[in-house]
Amino acid sequence: MHELSLANNIFDIVRQYVPAERARAVRSVRVRVGDLAGVVPDSLAFCFGAIVSDTLYEQASLAIDHVTGRDLQVADIELEEETA
Repeated sequence: MHELSLANNIFDIVRQYVPAERARAVRSVRVRVGDLAGVVPDSLAFCFGAIVSDTLYEQASLAIDHVTGRDLQVADIELEEETA
């Protein structure tokens, strides 16, 4: 199941761009998955949820945009706005 490895790589990208002190602000991670990418989207979402479980990022969900082609790309990381 390579989706587990892919989900782990996506989580690595999230941690690279969102420091631990903002981890709880992550609401969703949007990825584009091509129909020829060889990825099972439901499996990818499940694996991502399992990886972030019991971490500071546990409230983050994976939002998947289905596209044509071979793309597999992290498109956006949605954060809750900071309140002053």
